[in-house]
Amino acid sequence: MDFGGGRMLGGGITYKGDNQFLITSVNAQLCNLTFYPEETGLLSLTFNFLTRKKTAKEEYGFHVVQTHGGIGGEVIGGELYHVITPPRTLFYAEANDVYAFMDEPITLVAQDIGEEAIYRWYDDNVLVWEGKEFETIALRNKTYKLEVTAVSDGYKDYTTAMVRIVPGKIEELFPNPTSGDLTIVCIMNNVTGGIPPNSFIRITNSIGVIQNTFPITAATLITNLNVSNYITGAYTVTLFCGGQIADVKTFVKN
Repeated sequence: MDFGGGRMLGGGITYKGDNQFLITSVNAQLCNLTFYPEETGLLSLTFNFLTRKKTAKEEYGFHVVQTHGGIGGEVIGGELYHVITPPRTLFYAEANDVYAFMDEPITLVAQDIGEEAIYRWYDDNVLVWEGKEFETIALRNKTYKLEVTAVSDGYKDYTTAMVRIVPGKIEELFPNPTSGDLTIVCIMNNVTGGIPPNSFIRITNSIGVIQNTFPITAATLITNLNVSNYITGAYTVTLFCGGQIADVKTFVKN
């Protein structure tokens, strides 16, 4: 039976495509299904629990009732599902943000949760890719949604990954880690009218104290910096274009 959507949807239910529906509230209804004499249909239910909303409760009930569509809505069948959620180690979806130039190929990467899972990427709630790595083209500022579902028990979590079109980026930091010299390569985009005022690179330590600041003077800027006098630890390199943060990367001083 091809359910489709439209007139069959009642309250508390959303059509997801491929004959799949998402229950969004209690007392959800799927209406106007037509069965001919001796015709049957199969309803398959799956239950998912959000790791960020897990409580101490371990047992749930879910009741499905089939009623006649005529006047009175006579009950003609039903099923009660008893759902048990065993204890588990919780996981949380994580993914990288990407700073890129317009039309640049990019890869969004989901962090592995350490068990078998399904990784799905959505654009405006439309599924666009399944897998830990999602390759696409940076066309505009955009936020993708990542859904991670554990295969073993259906627990899931969501996060977002942002793609931001920038006027410049930090192309390389090397060597990283370093104990002496550090090379910083920055590339500016669309600078035919000149480098935007207030464009510079700033290096800060782990608590935000500024270590160095130097201006951007060319579309491609290669800066060699001696960091031997830096205290051992992690440092942040931030590229500002026109006074706004365009890109951020880190390096480690050994």
